[in-house]
Amino acid sequence: MRARSFIRQILLLAVLSALAQAQVVVTDDANASSAYPTKNFGSSIALIVCSGSNTYIKFSLANLGVTGSNVSKATLILYTDYVLTSGTMDVYQVSGAWSEGKITWNNAPALGAQLFSAVSVTSTGYLSLDLTSTVQAWLNGTLANNGIALVPSSGSTLWASFDSKENLLTSHTAQLSVVLVSAGPQGPQGPQGVQGAAGPQGPAGSVGPSGPQGAVGPAGAQGPQGLVGPMGLQGPQGPAGPAGTNGTGFNFRNAFDNSASYAVNDVVTYSGASYVAIAANQGPNNSAPDANTAAWSVMAAQGAAGAAGAQGPPGVQGPPGAMGAQGIQGQKGDIGAPGPAGAAGPSGSIGPVGPQGPQGPSGAQGPAGGVSLIQQKAALLKWCRQDFAVGTRPWGVAFDGANIWVANYGSNNVTELRASDGTTIGTFAVGSAPQGIAFDGANIWVANYGSNNVTELRASDGTTIGTFAVGSAPQGIAFDGANIWVANSNSNNVTELRASDGSNLGTFPVGGGPAAAAFDGANVWVANTHSNNVTKLRASDGFNLGTFPVGGGPAAAAFDGANVWVALSGSFNVTELRASDGTTIGTFAVGHSPYGIAFDGANIWVTSFEEGNVTKLRASDGANLGTFAGGGSLRGIAFDGANIWATNTLNNTASRF
Repeated sequence: MRARSFIRQILLLAVLSALAQAQVVVTDDANASSAYPTKNFGSSIALIVCSGSNTYIKFSLANLGVTGSNVSKATLILYTDYVLTSGTMDVYQVSGAWSEGKITWNNAPALGAQLFSAVSVTSTGYLSLDLTSTVQAWLNGTLANNGIALVPSSGSTLWASFDSKENLLTSHTAQLSVVLVSAGPQGPQGPQGVQGAAGPQGPAGSVGPSGPQGAVGPAGAQGPQGLVGPMGLQGPQGPAGPAGTNGTGFNFRNAFDNSASYAVNDVVTYSGASYVAIAANQGPNNSAPDANTAAWSVMAAQGAAGAAGAQGPPGVQGPPGAMGAQGIQGQKGDIGAPGPAGAAGPSGSIGPVGPQGPQGPSGAQGPAGGVSLIQQKAALLKWCRQDFAVGTRPWGVAFDGANIWVANYGSNNVTELRASDGTTIGTFAVGSAPQGIAFDGANIWVANYGSNNVTELRASDGTTIGTFAVGSAPQGIAFDGANIWVANSNSNNVTELRASDGSNLGTFPVGGGPAAAAFDGANVWVANTHSNNVTKLRASDGFNLGTFPVGGGPAAAAFDGANVWVALSGSFNVTELRASDGTTIGTFAVGHSPYGIAFDGANIWVTSFEEGNVTKLRASDGANLGTFAGGGSLRGIAFDGANIWATNTLNNTASRF
């Protein structure tokens, strides 16, 4: 028995040793974008999958030296480093040759057979897909190894990025894990067992008369069974079965609409609470979720109202009203006695800025001043960047004269930091997915992308003053001295709110996908990401003064006192426009995917999301004065009178330069 057990252990060890794990090298990875059909993204640190952007990945199998029958399992492993909008993607074979350094949208090969459909991508982390049959076909030569393509599913809102092999920040490159099995000959058959011994013969009886023949004696005992022969090696694994259906998740539908139809697992907000549909219900006269318990279940109840805040400071004085029309002249009367001097009439509106005058003569040498800011920083060794923790996925940033306010897209709140030392003063809840943020002289205004509204906070203590509905997916926000302007990216318009009470003063159409707004002292400039232009609106009445083309994907705008600067996320540069007539003054190269822009009184600062740095341009001529590392994916940017602040979306920090 011991001998048999020993033989079985030897055979099991032989089978297990026949299995081996191999790691296949990724040779090429890049994405191609329809927005830039001739641009190559082979050196990018991110592989973007969204509407109009496909990702291509190719592996080398040359180092394996085996055929498809030696492959037991092959698994594709991807790392999702950022999800702006969750959704699904499809995976295809690629039917033609391509290379990382040359592929563009225009020359990308056609897609082959679909390998997977509706792969769900909702959060960061690892994603695994079974490519066993495809890798076997590549090794057998029945399918050319042109790699795979990741393509957003038809109608999907997916916007996600995966780590490329050039990403040195995390080094989570795509992997192809292959389990190999030996294909040796079948083991020999075991020997036959020995013949059992014959049973004993019965004693002889006395001789008598011949009787009938006796019955056949019982059979002898069976001999012991022979040893079991060694087990043959395991054969190759059969082809993978079809992919199972995706599970059912929640479908967030924003605010409840009694005219809409809802399916099971749709989620809506109503009267401050969240509800999930437990039965389908049809418009146009749906009952409210709190009254229709057969179709809706409470997911998150509304919190109790907080105590009333202290009285806020007086609002800023409104602009003077327009002068009335002059009446008709009356008949000439007798000259009366001189009356008392009348009160001074209201001031007229400020006229346009006149041309710059000639330079005056140099003044006399002033007395020696104290230590300058630059000298003080040098003495304290404060040239290095300082990073301060904020909320999840910080986006926009604003300065209130003393403190820095950061909108945290992923945690639905804003963080207040003391500008002098970065100390956290407080964290305050706002709406869903906040992006843009602005200061009106007394209060902070936050554009909530996910809940289609803006939140007003008192700057002195962070108390919520009010929440006001605007258009769909608000992103950018700006203050014109009296009113708040909000860029609604999905409804292609801007909303004007009165800063003193949040009243809606009007909605004005602009270009496609407005993402940001800036005020030049008389007009509001809106950056339209999808239509690659900016719209100029008169602040007094919202009248459209013109639309001016810029480069690809305008994402942010800033005013330097004379000109408007626009950050172009798709063409990796900024465009300078003359504010008086929209004429293009120049276009200047910066980092990849610039999403934020700010003016410090003399220079323009621009963030790069992909390269994680800021570029400093001289406002007078656009000269590049330097690029400064930010340690991650930078987005929003602001100036506090002494330092530049930028938000780091992936590292959840705000950096002070």
